[in-house]
Amino acid sequence: MSQELVPIANNFGVMGLTPTVVTTLVTPRATSFSKEYKEVNKLYVTPTEWIPGGRPIYRRLPAVSETYQVDFFADGFIGYTLIPYGADQFGAGSMYVAVSEDLRSLLIYDGAIVWKEGTTPVLKAIVNFEEIGLISGRFLVAYQQIYDDAPEPLPFAVTDYSLAGLDFNVIDSASFVFQSTVTPNANAWPFPGKYAFAPAGGNLSWKNYIDIVNRVPQANSGVQPGIPSEYQPLLAFLSWSSPLPWKLDSIVLRTSLTSNLPDASLYYKENGDWQLVQTTKVSEDINGFFWNFQTDNSPQNEWKVEWPDYSKIEVKDITVSGVLFVNTKPSTARTRAQLSIYPTNLVPKDEKFCRLAIINVNDFEIQKNSRGELLVEDIRNISNRDYEPVANWLTTYWDERLINILEKTKTYTPGFLAPPTLLKASYFDLEEFGIKIANEPPPYPPSPPEVIETLLLGASVSFYPSLGLGTLVGATVSFSPIP
Repeated sequence: MSQELVPIANNFGVMGLTPTVVTTLVTPRATSFSKEYKEVNKLYVTPTEWIPGGRPIYRRLPAVSETYQVDFFADGFIGYTLIPYGADQFGAGSMYVAVSEDLRSLLIYDGAIVWKEGTTPVLKAIVNFEEIGLISGRFLVAYQQIYDDAPEPLPFAVTDYSLAGLDFNVIDSASFVFQSTVTPNANAWPFPGKYAFAPAGGNLSWKNYIDIVNRVPQANSGVQPGIPSEYQPLLAFLSWSSPLPWKLDSIVLRTSLTSNLPDASLYYKENGDWQLVQTTKVSEDINGFFWNFQTDNSPQNEWKVEWPDYSKIEVKDITVSGVLFVNTKPSTARTRAQLSIYPTNLVPKDEKFCRLAIINVNDFEIQKNSRGELLVEDIRNISNRDYEPVANWLTTYWDERLINILEKTKTYTPGFLAPPTLLKASYFDLEEFGIKIANEPPPYPPSPPEVIETLLLGASVSFYPSLGLGTLVGATVSFSPIP
């Protein structure tokens, strides 16, 4: 079993995040090109395009086609039909609105819409008036912008993949019969169908039968081990449904049973009815017995595996291979387009549209004027180049750096070689960082305080006569330096 989702592109070329990282143990080696190689491949450094007072880094982008722009080139509240120079304005890729021969359908070509928020590709579309209930009136045909970060279903290729953890519902015959024949809100079937989709290491399985209820008989109460056969489910099927379409090319159901294993049949639901896909016999490999279904159907939403009635079935693991659509939340808001048709007097004013045409419909058909011309007015806003914005902050810093260096280079001789102005530019740079530069001499630091030497002496005092009795006559004090 391989729990790896491999992103693949959808119809619009959008892909999910790649979960794999390719690494190498080979240390890259620097390559030195010869002089002849540089001449042949024109690898010599060429002068940078420079416009006085301009943006050197910004102007180094593809300035000839001006593909990259800082600001949107036109009205940012509408969408433009992208038709490159020389392309057909009424053919494939033009988003032109044509009419079918019976005048009851619109044929809208594919193309790309240029918004301020990005470019959105759109596919071909056929609009039948009866199917959408467009009876009579004057209508605007346009693509409406959807700009948000809501999850989007993206396709992922899987091989031998367990569906555990994805958004889908499971119904099994045992739970269906058990819950419909017992008291409401009673205990559910102990081996529900969702256990069949749990990974094999979880020791969970789905069963449509119960062998033992009480493993130790209770003699006093008269309870016997097991469950009577009349309470065992008679049906044997397992079905699951997904809100998103899945293209399951291979479905493998493994069982721990080893005997009396019947054939199994795979169905998918189409237009409310179950359609038989394949009936297969049980197979065996080193891991045990299993049923393997190989299909090549279009994406579906509901599947069912069924065994004959009265069969005792256990499924411990289900894996699939094919393409799964998984709701993937983008890291930021992105632009999408949705085909919309509004009455001309009810067009929302707070929505962004890429307008295509205005049509007149009468009784599910395109009307004609007195000259026999179809009343379809082409109102596309056409742009001949794409809009690929570049962030202003991405180049501003380097633009300022290059402009500063250019100014210093132009005035290099008087600014860096002449004594009066030798370090003015450097002083100016220092002042930008809060270091003040002045012509006055710097103040002298204060003189340190004078050190006063101190000589420590020892002293002794003697009194006479003794202070014990009598009157003090005198005292003698003598000093001597401490050794």
